[in-house]
Amino acid sequence: MVEITKVCVLNGSRQEDAIVNGQWQTQKVTGEFGLKKGIYRLDNAQVVKPADKAEYQGPIIHVSKDHVFQKTEAGMVRHSLFTFKQKPDIGENAKIEYSMGKAILANRPPEQQAQAQSKGR
Repeated sequence: MVEITKVCVLNGSRQEDAIVNGQWQTQKVTGEFGLKKGIYRLDNAQVVKPADKAEYQGPIIHVSKDHVFQKTEAGMVRHSLFTFKQKPDIGENAKIEYSMGKAILANRPPEQQAQAQSKGR
């Protein structure tokens, strides 16, 4: 599996790109999910450390099998997907907070959080 290193949003589509054999190659094209037009580099995203207990606000740009990439005012950040009780959606304007090492989608209503916990058990 190829690691996506760039997401381009333009002309009504969202394009996932990776470097393959030294060349940029498009891996997947989808709808833009309401994201702002632009080029989002994922390969230089700052790694989020759950122990920092910081809060992150901004749209979810990409979700891979291991990570969630979010565009914040401070730049692109990378969360571990395994810290989430609920998987965030691409395009969601998420407010992510950390508590006891777990990522919480604080922008979602509490009843949605409780449903996700009960489904996970």
